[in-house]
Amino acid sequence: MELEELIRKLKRKLRRYKELYSQNEAAVREHIISPLLRVLKWNPEDPKQIIPEYPVIITERGKRKRIKLDYALMRHNALFAVIEVKALGKVDEGLGQAFISAQATGARYIIITDGDTWRLYDTSKPITKALVCEWSLLRETSVKVANKVQIIANTKNFGILRRSQRREKKLHNSRSQKELRS
Repeated sequence: MELEELIRKLKRKLRRYKELYSQNEAAVREHIISPLLRVLKWNPEDPKQIIPEYPVIITERGKRKRIKLDYALMRHNALFAVIEVKALGKVDEGLGQAFISAQATGARYIIITDGDTWRLYDTSKPITKALVCEWSLLRETSVKVANKVQIIANTKNFGILRRSQRREKKLHNSRSQKELRS
C-alpha cells in the first residue's frame, strides 16, 4: 500500500472511530501507528527494528520510576528513536516526562502522537527548541502529510530505507518529473 493511500485510510479511521481512539491508546497503536510504520518499511514484528513497551527508569522528584515507552526504533542494534502514543486528543499530555524518558534512553529523537497530531522532537536540544516537525492527519491534506512523512523517512539520519531504495526512489522521482514536463 502506498503512503498517501494509507494516510487517506487512517484519516477515515480516525473520524469513524474517534470515540474509541480518544479512550484507548492501544487501539491507536495497533490501528494507526503500526500500519504507518509498516508502510515506511519499519517492521513492528522484528525486534531488531522495533521493541514495543520499551522499559525506562527515570528519576522523578527524587524517586526512581519505571515507565514504558510505546515503541523503540532500533538501528544498528542501538536505540535510535522512540514513539510515545497518547489517546486521540491528548497529544500534549506527558510531553515533559516522555521527553526526559527518551533522553534517558539515549534516543536522539522522540515522536509523540495521538494518531492525528504527530510531533518529532530532537532530544539533543532543550525541550523549548526541540520540535523538528509537526503534522496532522486530520487537518492537513493527505498529500501534504505524505510529503512530510516521506521526507523524514528518507533522511539519512532517520529513515530505515536502504541506500539502494533511496536511489530507486530518486530515479523514480526524476522520471516522474520528466514525464510531467513532457
